[in-house]
Amino acid sequence: MRVPLTRYQWLSWVRSPALTQQIVQTVILALFGLYMAANLVFLSLFATKIMQEVYPQADPAIKLGGLLIYGFFAGLLMRILFQKFPAIHIKPYLLLPITRSNLIHYLLRSSLTSFFNWIPLFILIPYFVQDVLPSHSAAYAIHFLLFYTGFVLFNNYLAFSIDKLFKLKPAVAAIPVILLIGVFIADHRGWIAVSPVLESWFAACMQKGWIASLPLIGAIVLYVYNLKALGRVYFLVDRNSNQPVTEMSIPTTWLGRLGPTGILIGNEIRMIWRHKRSRSLLYIASLMVLYPLIFMGNPVMDFVAFKIFLALFITGIFALNYGQLMLSWNSPHFDFLATRQVRIEDIFRAKYYTLAGSCVVLFLITLPYGWVYPDYLPAHIALFLFNVGFSIYIYMILAAFNSKRIDPSKGAMMNYEGISIVHFFILLPLWGIPFLIYVAFQFLGANVPFLIIGGLGVIGALFHPTIIHQVTRLFESRKYPILSAFRKKS
Repeated sequence: MRVPLTRYQWLSWVRSPALTQQIVQTVILALFGLYMAANLVFLSLFATKIMQEVYPQADPAIKLGGLLIYGFFAGLLMRILFQKFPAIHIKPYLLLPITRSNLIHYLLRSSLTSFFNWIPLFILIPYFVQDVLPSHSAAYAIHFLLFYTGFVLFNNYLAFSIDKLFKLKPAVAAIPVILLIGVFIADHRGWIAVSPVLESWFAACMQKGWIASLPLIGAIVLYVYNLKALGRVYFLVDRNSNQPVTEMSIPTTWLGRLGPTGILIGNEIRMIWRHKRSRSLLYIASLMVLYPLIFMGNPVMDFVAFKIFLALFITGIFALNYGQLMLSWNSPHFDFLATRQVRIEDIFRAKYYTLAGSCVVLFLITLPYGWVYPDYLPAHIALFLFNVGFSIYIYMILAAFNSKRIDPSKGAMMNYEGISIVHFFILLPLWGIPFLIYVAFQFLGANVPFLIIGGLGVIGALFHPTIIHQVTRLFESRKYPILSAFRKKS
């Protein structure tokens, strides 16, 4: 049954209206993958010599083995954040003579074709052929292959499990992600020493086969778990049909006091939480809260340019990602809004309050960084105000010119729907403006430029009704071409 399912997926891809765009993206990613593969192969061929020069007192094989395990755990984190796992539309197959187990097996096996599973092979195979086979015993070579093959499979199915769990129980799925990030930060800061533990683990695996087989056993367990879990998720049994459906509710009593704008804010929050792509941006913003821990105490924090970038980034990361597609999030149902008694100005106002609220939340969560590193605090406060009173308006102006339709139900990782070249470079002018202000007024004192930057943000926030009105007029002048573009499905 695997061949017909593969053929159906291929036909779905070929018949897609966005085939040309998908081909271009595939070619670009393939070229990037070939470049990465060439670098990894080159690195693996000289891995032993590099270990001997960097760690002359250590066994290069054991040292490299520990580093590879460390890299596998880092790769697990990258998989969770960026790997795009296969999906299949179940409904067309429900009335066909295809068992549910065949569909789930197809999904699980298709995940093995991901480029993330090929990346380790570009390092392991050249190193195995050049250094392991000529220099070590047959038992060592078998243990080596068993251990790392199992590790690749284990990482794949663990990331698969976490990815699916994120959609059902995001709080539970976030636990391993937070633990991984916490361990990496603690190791980077010198609070714990991970490398000796990993090296001892690798040495034990090369001596005892049952230890080397543990990752493979773990991969089999995860495969069975995913097989049963996906069967429960994709095929809903009508045993609880009499129970009421529960969903996340947003209290609207106090939002209702804001009138139509408050109702739209409530709808916006619901939309963010219910759709996969926007919900993924929430998770990314939550992870980025830990980003400054990497640099605290690092000399790079003494550079004003980096302080400005860091403060701008961590207090406005959600507004940056979500705001650039401001109206595109509503593109599937924008005709509904346009034909109801909903003013465009109220929509923009609701968007502004939502994005400003996200900046406030991120500012408060990351405010303790200013207590740990007092020299950073002025930049943190000033750039938070700058985001609220300036950056959001830039996103609103872009929204008046962005006429690309998106599907919010799709995931965020490797999804370029609605994205243009402007989205990749917008952070540069947003960073450059406050940096130029600092350079121009730094002669007045170290903190005076931050007062000016923050004051600019305060003025923008105070005059937000006027600015939003002007943005609305700009949108009204381009309303019909944008509505027409929103109706076109890619």
